[in-house]
Amino acid sequence: MKLFRRLENWLNNPSSLFTICPNAYFVIYNFSWDKWIFIFENRISRVALLFTGIGYFILLNDYVTSEIGFKNITDGKNSVLTISNDAKLRFLYFGSLLIALGRLIYLWKRPSSIKFGPDLSSWVHYGFTELTYSDLHAMNDQIDTKGHRTLYGKYYTDDWEAFAEEARWQQSGKSEKLSGLEKRKNRQYVNFRAAKECHENLIRSILIDRYFEYAASRKFTLLVAITLSSFGFVLFFIPALDLFLTILAGTLFATSQP
Repeated sequence: MKLFRRLENWLNNPSSLFTICPNAYFVIYNFSWDKWIFIFENRISRVALLFTGIGYFILLNDYVTSEIGFKNITDGKNSVLTISNDAKLRFLYFGSLLIALGRLIYLWKRPSSIKFGPDLSSWVHYGFTELTYSDLHAMNDQIDTKGHRTLYGKYYTDDWEAFAEEARWQQSGKSEKLSGLEKRKNRQYVNFRAAKECHENLIRSILIDRYFEYAASRKFTLLVAITLSSFGFVLFFIPALDLFLTILAGTLFATSQP
């Protein structure tokens, strides 16, 4: 348990490794969800959960076990990797199980920028169309307090204040002493949609910086999901590799004979 906790601390706070091993620091720092989307968002990962559900019943089917060897395709040749039909089914089943577990972790624990993205352009589009002023204000506060992750987060405070004045009525919740006419006059220059269009570069910079910041969070969970899925794909493709090598060996052996 101590080893896992230390690994989790290194992944979440790699700055302690900078003096010890700078290369490891940069590897961990750049380790993020956006670079590993491909291992979770593919056809095999999407259907793995379904295959896991029905795979148990396939394992109990003696007919499937006997026919999984593809005797017609291989001309009855023995497995090059000496894997039995029963073992092939188990490889497929447990491989799909691990892939499904990795995808479930991905769907459950992925950061918001990946959930509503998952790519950068989709996240920026989502931010412009769905996020409220409060959401953007919270992101700006994160950059102010915790610092920016990319150069996109290095914008002037005046730019944000200009956007805030145009996007939100400053007297909201403080207008008890104002008459209805005064309220309407104060609000006539407040337009969130127009403010976003006018300050598009600022909003885009905030969204891009937060995309990479959020994508680089929960590194230990990402490592667990990648490990499960990677082992799953290895097990899943062993029967396919064996079939390919068996057919290749049979073809080469047949053509070499007089």
